[in-house]
Amino acid sequence: MKKSLKESERLSEILMENITEIIAIQDTKHKILKVNRAAGAVVGKKPGELVGKACYEIWADRDEPCDECPVEKAIASGTPQKGEMTTPEGKVWLIRADPIKNEEETVKGAVEIALNITERKRAEEKLKKTEERFKKLFDANPDAAFLVDRKEVFREVNEAACELSGYNREELIGPSIRDAPPFPKHTQEILVEQFQRRLQGADLSPYTIEIQRKNGEIRYVEVNTKPLEVDGRFIGIIGVARDITERKQLEEKLVTLHTWAQKLNRATTMEKIFEYTLDAMGKTLGFTRAAIQLKQETTLNVKAHRGYASLPEQILKLPLDGPGIT
Repeated sequence: MKKSLKESERLSEILMENITEIIAIQDTKHKILKVNRAAGAVVGKKPGELVGKACYEIWADRDEPCDECPVEKAIASGTPQKGEMTTPEGKVWLIRADPIKNEEETVKGAVEIALNITERKRAEEKLKKTEERFKKLFDANPDAAFLVDRKEVFREVNEAACELSGYNREELIGPSIRDAPPFPKHTQEILVEQFQRRLQGADLSPYTIEIQRKNGEIRYVEVNTKPLEVDGRFIGIIGVARDITERKQLEEKLVTLHTWAQKLNRATTMEKIFEYTLDAMGKTLGFTRAAIQLKQETTLNVKAHRGYASLPEQILKLPLDGPGIT
C-alpha cells in the first residue's frame, strides 16, 4: 500500500511539474507552500524561490491581497471560487481556488490554479469592437437590413426594416422567413427557395419580392443577400431590402405606354386611335374621366370620351373664340 501511495505521489508531482497552468498551494495568509514550474516561469524564478512569499507580492506586486481575489474568497467561505485577475503588466488570468480543509473541516489554505487568458481576452475585445462597428453600420443603413440564422429565423433587423414594414422589432425578430408577418405566401415561397440556394453555396443575384405592410399596403423590395460564415461553416445570411415600389410602378407604366404605342401604330381608323388613347390615359395616368377634342375650323369638337355618362352640348362643340377658351 505504501508503494502504491508513493507511486501516486510521484505521478502527481510529474503532473504538477508539467502542466502549463500555474498551480500554487497557499496557507490562509496567502504564503506559498508549494508551486509548480509554470508558476516560477511567469516571474523568471525557480519554484523553490517562491516558497514562503505571499502570492500577491509575487504576481501582483502588491503588499496586500488583491481586490476580489478568488483565493481570498475560497479561504473565507470554505467553498470553491473562480474569477479573473489582471496583473500590473496587463496579463489576464482565469483563476480557480479550492479550499484545503483538515479532518475537522477547518480551512487551512487553498489550491490556486491560474490560466493565462490574455490572448483570448484580447481576441474577445477585438471581436466586441468589430461587432460594435458592424452594429453601428447595420443600424445606420438607410435600407432595411436583416440577419437570418441557419434555421431561417430572423435574429436582427434595423430601424429601416421596421419603417418599411410597419412592424416593430419585437414582431420581426423571432419568426422564420416562412411565417414572418410582412410576407404573403407567394413571397415566403420565394424567400425559402432563395435561402436554400444560398445554403447550398449558390451565388445569388438581387431579386424582387412583394411585402405587405402592417396597414395592408403592398410594397415591392429588391433583396440582396450575402452568406455569413464562421470557420468556413454557413451560419446564416445578412441581407438588405431596398424599397423599389416607385421604380417598379414607373417601369410598369413605361411597359404599358409601349404596349399602347404599338397598338396606336397598328390602328387603322380614327375611332381605334381614340379608343387606344383613352385606354392608355386610364392605365398609365390613372384618369377615370377623359375626353379627346379635335379642332375643326373655329371649334373644338369632342370625338371620344370616357367616364362621362353624357356631356353638355356646349362642351361637345366649343367655339375657339368663345367664353372659357384661352
